[in-house]
Amino acid sequence: MTGMVVNVLILASFVFVTVDESRRTPPAILATSVPSEPDPPIEPPEVDRPRPAPSSAGAAAAPDITIASSAMSALSLNVSDAPSFDNGLAGLEGIGSSFGSGFGAGGADTGGASMKVGKITVKAKTLGLVLDVSGSMESHLPKVKREVRNAFKDAKTVEVEGCQLDWREPTAEERDEDREIKLKKEAKSVIEAIEMLVGDGRADAIYWFSDLQDLQTEAGLARLRELLKLERGKARAVKFYIRSLGKEPSPELAAIVRASGGAVQAGEKGE
Repeated sequence: MTGMVVNVLILASFVFVTVDESRRTPPAILATSVPSEPDPPIEPPEVDRPRPAPSSAGAAAAPDITIASSAMSALSLNVSDAPSFDNGLAGLEGIGSSFGSGFGAGGADTGGASMKVGKITVKAKTLGLVLDVSGSMESHLPKVKREVRNAFKDAKTVEVEGCQLDWREPTAEERDEDREIKLKKEAKSVIEAIEMLVGDGRADAIYWFSDLQDLQTEAGLARLRELLKLERGKARAVKFYIRSLGKEPSPELAAIVRASGGAVQAGEKGE
């Protein structure tokens, strides 16, 4: 009997434990989701910025212009010597300063200048002056020299005794001796003076001061035409100007003056 009671008690305890265990709330299971790390932002590829090249003092820097052709490559274009237009006038400086110079002030560089000498207008880059220094002309020389120098400071002068316009073909021996004609202050004849000025002196215009009282020959006139390069035409000829204190030039001599593009001032005292 006692054993039976014990068994019942044991059985009852098992039932109690089972019921008690069923009433208990099961432990809560908390699930926490771990957020994933965001992907790093994708930065766009860097585009080269214009980098001005170092400039020297007084000169505009050449801009370095870069054009992006894709995300991975760039096409660079260098633009050199680009003028700046910040003030609307940059790059145009100096225009105008080269125009009009040499056509006014006597004594300046007369690159093709037209200047008044006496009563005629003389156009020359390099002027050659042939002076008749015979006794009858001596008193008039200072004034003529002054007029020429005021207009053409660098005029090259050759003096000749008289105004005879003659020439003869040199012999072979004379030609060898005079192969190189050098510019000197004096000449034996007008033709020799012009040879010096056009040759070694490289004059592009001749101003002849005389009274035209002496002889002129056909050979002299022919040689004069040759020296003035009239066969090249007026535009390329050596211009020939005459200032006569006496006679008017002969028709043949006047024709040479016209063909060269020169001019004449003639009459008593050159008035």
